[in-house]
Amino acid sequence: MIRNINVADREALELNLKRLKLRHIRDRLDEINEIALEEEPSYMDFLAYLVEKEVAGREETRRQRRLKAARFPSLRTLQDFDFSFQTSVSQQTIWDLASLEFVKARENLILLGPPGVGKSHLAIALGLEAVQAGYNTLFITMDEAFNKIGSLRII
Repeated sequence: MIRNINVADREALELNLKRLKLRHIRDRLDEINEIALEEEPSYMDFLAYLVEKEVAGREETRRQRRLKAARFPSLRTLQDFDFSFQTSVSQQTIWDLASLEFVKARENLILLGPPGVGKSHLAIALGLEAVQAGYNTLFITMDEAFNKIGSLRII
């Protein structure tokens, strides 16, 4: 195992990793080198580790992009929803929705009710579940939806 690498070789390695778009490996070179030195894995184990780190990094980057694109005004989870305060909401129904079967079936979900019953909290929480599952999500209020529809030009 190479313990020290000269500056030129390191720069060449970083350039090649950049060319190959292996950003997550490139960003963790020192950490990866330490693991290789300490654990002395086989070549195949080390290669598997590198690929795993790159894949995990890319998945996290995609998740962060989906989260940003969703435009959630805040982050809310289903675990944080107070079902005892809002008894008109069926806990079982919400947990069934959290399975995202309605998304897989390409069905829409609209939450209706008076102010303060938790519609936004549930919409954000279900949207967050969808983001975690790899789906693109967009949070908009009904006002925003109607404004968007009203601004469309029909030709």
